[in-house]
Amino acid sequence: MNILTAVLGADIYKDGTIWRTSNVDSNGATFAPLRVEAAAHIYAQDIKNGDQPVMLLQGGFASDVRPSIASVMRDELCGLGVPGKAIELEEQTGKTIVQLNELQTHVNARMPGRVRIVSNGYHLPRIQAMIECVQGLAALAACKPEFVSAEDVLVTADHTRWHNILDEIKKSADMQARVAKEEQGVAQIQAGTYRFE
Repeated sequence: MNILTAVLGADIYKDGTIWRTSNVDSNGATFAPLRVEAAAHIYAQDIKNGDQPVMLLQGGFASDVRPSIASVMRDELCGLGVPGKAIELEEQTGKTIVQLNELQTHVNARMPGRVRIVSNGYHLPRIQAMIECVQGLAALAACKPEFVSAEDVLVTADHTRWHNILDEIKKSADMQARVAKEEQGVAQIQAGTYRFE
């Protein structure tokens, strides 16, 4: 089956001379490497099942001082064994709504058998609300994308390694604040008062 898996970008930081996606040790609550590692597990499972997946990495503009977020994610995915030929970059989007609009363009052009959106669990309800409520995303909604929590993938793939780490993150004040903000965003999207600027 032809599967399009979109891995949404978050942020990057410079670790010495190497750019990396923000992680549990880099003073942020985005935890993007969870998305990258989860995507690698998803890809490996698809190939094992005989599917033909394409990873579309979205988000983050390049500048004179930093690479695009998608290019950093690609490099990390390749380091986890995903072949570069299976990865496509979308490097012109920043905000979630713009990433979803661009994903819709790719879906309309490809007509894949399945569409998956990979992000952190706290982020998925707002993504789903946008797809369900924003009229301009009707075509994406019609293809009934699957919403995949990076955390769930990792716990399933390696419970011993990830369960306690992710449980601690979930309990942290930073994550609880992030979840509350996301829930507020979902309510605003559903009420039609969300500011997408």
